[in-house]
Amino acid sequence: MEIIKEILQGSPEWHELRRGRMTASHAQEIGVKGKGLETYCRKIAAQIYTGQISPDNYKNENMERGSEEERFARMAYELTFGVEVRQIAFAIYDEYAGVSPDGLVGNDGGCEFKRKSFEKHNDLLLGATDFESKYIWQCHMNMFVLDRQWWDLCSYNPLFKNRCLYIKRIFRDKEKDKAIIEGLKKGKELILQYLENLSNEIRPLQDHRPGTVQEAV
Repeated sequence: MEIIKEILQGSPEWHELRRGRMTASHAQEIGVKGKGLETYCRKIAAQIYTGQISPDNYKNENMERGSEEERFARMAYELTFGVEVRQIAFAIYDEYAGVSPDGLVGNDGGCEFKRKSFEKHNDLLLGATDFESKYIWQCHMNMFVLDRQWWDLCSYNPLFKNRCLYIKRIFRDKEKDKAIIEGLKKGKELILQYLENLSNEIRPLQDHRPGTVQEAV
């Protein structure tokens, strides 16, 4: 595992590090190892084959606010616990996988910040709902790659003043580690297979006469 600190998350260099790699934002697809992983790995293979980055361009209102307000959430977290949140750009697991955590805490922990809507943050505070499973998986993959024992998954909404943070602490889980290891292995196999398929040249049709059955091999 190699940690990259010198570049900024969101920069062209950061996107280039992520290009062609499975990351924690898709940890649920990796851990479940189903059709979602196949779709994800086809996209990764295309990135490797073309050398192009194809990030999702769609951002809803809360995602835009999340990017802008993450530093305020980090500050609130640091003040709440009296700790320093250390930022890194990317942690390389291998040629085909890596993670971009929101922050590392001490020697054993880390944190992930999600900007939640007014209603969803309120429901979390009142115990009416829980975080989406994809974010739980994201924390588990961060812990696995960075060899950490716990991760704080945080909802942030500044409208709630002294309750602007809701924090769910997630602990390292051997079964989740195993699922991620197996998913990364399967993902690598899929990526290599898709790359091989993309590299196969299309043979020209042998007969173009009208009425002739044609077959492309």
